[in-house]
Amino acid sequence: MLNRNPKLQKRIALFLILVFLNGTFSCYYYTYKTDSALTLEKIDKLKNSPNYIIVHQADQAFHLSRVTVNQDSQMLEGTLLILPPDHLKYLDTKPQPGSSNRYLKKGGKGKVNTPYVVNEVHIYIAGQSLDTDKQIAIPLTSIEKIEIYDPDTNATTASFVLGTILITVGVIAIVILIWLATKSSCPFVYVNNGAEYVFAGEIYSGAIFKSLERDDYLVLPIHQPEFIELYVSNQLKERQFINQINLLQVNHPIGTNVLPDRHGNMHLIKSLTSPAMAMVNDVENITTLLQEKDSMQFYFNSETATNYFNEVVLTFPKAGNSNEGHLVLTAKNSLWGDYVFGEFTKLFGKSYPEWIKKQGEKTNIEPGKWATEQGFAIKVEVEINGHWKYIDIADLVGPLAFRDLVVPIDLREHASDTVKVKLSAGFMLWDLDFAGLDFTPDEKLEILTIEPTSATTNKGDNTLAQLKEKDRARVEQLSIGDDVKIEFKNLAPTLAEQTSTFILHSCGYYEHVRDYTNPPEMAKLLTFKAPGRFSIFSKELLDEANYILTQTSISASTKSTK
Repeated sequence: MLNRNPKLQKRIALFLILVFLNGTFSCYYYTYKTDSALTLEKIDKLKNSPNYIIVHQADQAFHLSRVTVNQDSQMLEGTLLILPPDHLKYLDTKPQPGSSNRYLKKGGKGKVNTPYVVNEVHIYIAGQSLDTDKQIAIPLTSIEKIEIYDPDTNATTASFVLGTILITVGVIAIVILIWLATKSSCPFVYVNNGAEYVFAGEIYSGAIFKSLERDDYLVLPIHQPEFIELYVSNQLKERQFINQINLLQVNHPIGTNVLPDRHGNMHLIKSLTSPAMAMVNDVENITTLLQEKDSMQFYFNSETATNYFNEVVLTFPKAGNSNEGHLVLTAKNSLWGDYVFGEFTKLFGKSYPEWIKKQGEKTNIEPGKWATEQGFAIKVEVEINGHWKYIDIADLVGPLAFRDLVVPIDLREHASDTVKVKLSAGFMLWDLDFAGLDFTPDEKLEILTIEPTSATTNKGDNTLAQLKEKDRARVEQLSIGDDVKIEFKNLAPTLAEQTSTFILHSCGYYEHVRDYTNPPEMAKLLTFKAPGRFSIFSKELLDEANYILTQTSISASTKSTK
């Protein structure tokens, strides 16, 4: 039996702390990098929004607006403007590039609100005449260096954990313990990468009733193995039922990737284009958060729309006359959303087991309808001739690992030279790290279905037969610690100039085990029939948590002054 719980719980605890503190405290850090090997091509890439260009000469500094790059004259051109207050505070940084510099993301009493420092680009020049509201042409030879400000995630995280946890540790610890006891996840998959077992992800997340049983397609983090062995494990208070498992080996050209959509269709990915613009509810620019796979994510935490839904409009340049596109999102369900769902189940009280049973017996359930209305799934739409057209949803993937999700988009009716895609989800129910659009046409791919050669539970039972077909025979994992080791030894050889992607295809469902003793709160439960209610519930719980943390902080501060 593998000892997997401690590491996962540590990750869970850390993420939950950060989610709570992110909504309450305001100390963040940025770093900067210097570039002295300058070209106009580099500057041309930096001039676009949301980057904010500041020109320095000696002790003077101005904002350079309406920036253009003239390749013929090798000039950087624009209009000099007086710097506004929110861009004055961080003109001077620590002398060593890479050093952490503190800034305020949210202003308070007597403090300047300066969240935009992480988008600043500082250009240092010499030998120019500078004056406000005047056009200026700066030769490339006059530019001494450029400093690019970026978020310093490590320092910010350390600030959160080490700085504020001292006064909030009691409340946070209680929340974490409650959350760990009521975790609402799904079966965990661990795969042998040749050196050790690594956590690959969760499968059929959200299939919490028998009637919601569904297929899942998980890309495994392995390359060109001789054989594959993995575990499917129950680490939580739930009953898990695995109906079918097999392996899909997809062979494709070197230099390309393959991603499965939620329906099991395979799509060829070759060249992802980052969004030129990403706006939340038409008020917040998050372009820089989504252009790279890194530690900076969007948490769907804008509070500016009806029911606190977050609508992210992505604008991509279109590649020629492409008739198809592949939207790729690197995302996961949030740990906060998982906690909120646990609080929702408490409203059923002692009637929760009966509710689970009745839901599982339904035959006319619409799996995606309620999830989309409440914001659990990400709804994807594309703008066609000025109107939003529904495409599909990005289904739940669980809160413990990011997954690359692909949604194919039909562009045959699309006439614009830009592609606008809208993502809609509930308040703080998803973490989004990256968004990209690929225009590589799908081609016929070689897809091989590989059946498992062995399947053995931790109790020594052979369950191979139960996993072969999608039928009534299921592998049952009814207790914490139950798992099944599955091996695939009949992998096909990969042809020259090709590579293989291995995708775990599974089908099943799971049920939460809860022993609530409180009576059901029917009045509250009935409100969840309204679209968007869960998103509102998430915001209500966050407000309650912030209030508790604020009161705890005030109490601790008062005691320290006595």
